[in-house]
Amino acid sequence: RWSSPSETNTITWPSTADSAIGVAAYKNKSGDTNINSFSGRGTRIDNVGTVVVAAPGSTVYTIGRNVTFTPFGGTSSAGPHAAGAAALLLQADSTLGHAGVKSLLQSGAISDSYTGTVPNTTWGYGKLRILNSIMPLLVDVVPVDPKPVRIILYQNYPNPFNPSTVISYQLAVNGRVSLKIFNILGQEVRTLYNGFQQAGMQQLRWDGRDEAGREVSSGIYIYRLQAENFTQSQKMLLIK
Repeated sequence: RWSSPSETNTITWPSTADSAIGVAAYKNKSGDTNINSFSGRGTRIDNVGTVVVAAPGSTVYTIGRNVTFTPFGGTSSAGPHAAGAAALLLQADSTLGHAGVKSLLQSGAISDSYTGTVPNTTWGYGKLRILNSIMPLLVDVVPVDPKPVRIILYQNYPNPFNPSTVISYQLAVNGRVSLKIFNILGQEVRTLYNGFQQAGMQQLRWDGRDEAGREVSSGIYIYRLQAENFTQSQKMLLIK
């Protein structure tokens, strides 16, 4: 039910669920890529916006009875794009979870003259861009020295990042290693590793959470590597 029924309140089940990733549908078969008239939009009765991103969703044709072509349209035709994006994100990082996938879809979406300022209740965070969403999970290939003679701590990638980043380092010999995250005040936030590791290239991912599993706030963080008599720190920036 709506407090004030109108054409801008067309959101439908199941996008009203708290955990749903609501997908709007926009035109994609011509130069006009505005929102489709059948796209779900608006807010719930409690004024919570439910659209997360918009995806291509024009009318398509399927084979119906007697080999006739049946038109199919609606927001459902845009859903598979978001589902495919979620599958790719989880393939890149199976630890993301629902919140991680949703956050990457939001941060990767783009705005244009049709979407206007986002987020809003028609477009959510904008038009889905799978490449933008998955880029934070793709780590640059770092040349590996087959016989490392020194310890190297690389800059995290991506940086700035949201919601996760990868820290790479190279060890010269087998030994005990500690990699910790600190906030700008020098307070320890998370221990990513503390134990024995083999010589060679190592990578660890930080998901932007503290030791208790709580999301940390935006800001500058410092990661510190300790191995043998080696200690080095680098700065990184979390943006939400």
